[in-house]
Amino acid sequence: MNRLLAAVLAVVGLSLAAFAARIGFTGAEPEIPRGDAAIEGTLSPGPTVRGPVGEPFLYGEVRVQDADNTETNVGTIHHRSVHGSPRAKVATGAGEVDVVLPPPGRWRVLDGSEAGRDVASLAGQPLVASIDVGDRLSPPFRLSARVVRPGDHVIVAKDESARVRLYVGERAALERQRAVRERGRMPIVGLLGVLAGVSLFVARRAAMGKLFDDEAVDEPEGA
Repeated sequence: MNRLLAAVLAVVGLSLAAFAARIGFTGAEPEIPRGDAAIEGTLSPGPTVRGPVGEPFLYGEVRVQDADNTETNVGTIHHRSVHGSPRAKVATGAGEVDVVLPPPGRWRVLDGSEAGRDVASLAGQPLVASIDVGDRLSPPFRLSARVVRPGDHVIVAKDESARVRLYVGERAALERQRAVRERGRMPIVGLLGVLAGVSLFVARRAAMGKLFDDEAVDEPEGA
């Protein structure tokens, strides 16, 4: 039993150490590609979709959630749907380039750039009026959208996994946001390092059979 526990804890400890090292040396987020490794420019006009939030858009995701719980249940989405065409044109310094935009889940956007509003009813709202929320949701509803529109500045590039990623916003603003997040990574690295050290220490104790051993207590004479 001790050997199995030691092996599990050792694997956990080494995994945490490796993850901490990766974040420490390479950063929490990779650098934004530039030059020949990226297609950078503004989105050209094309067929648009009228959504429930903001101006008509080329492509993106519309979400519906409980307006009363958007602060406490961040990330809890009751409905999401993707609309428009991912096929677009990017106007670069060298001319227009045809691109296929990745799904919104692989976008990097500026904090606070996603539009949203609260409504008392979904009736008459474009793209979401026919949604049956049933007992899952009650008004007011929070409508939000992660979308791109003609004229938006974008960077289309492949990440370290060779998957296409989309950066929405001016490069300078995106890089400032990334720098702020990178400065906050060191406490995470430290915490992961501590957890890794504890896991490896306990794994060693378990391997030596000392994890649950107590100091011997002499029994009274004549017991």
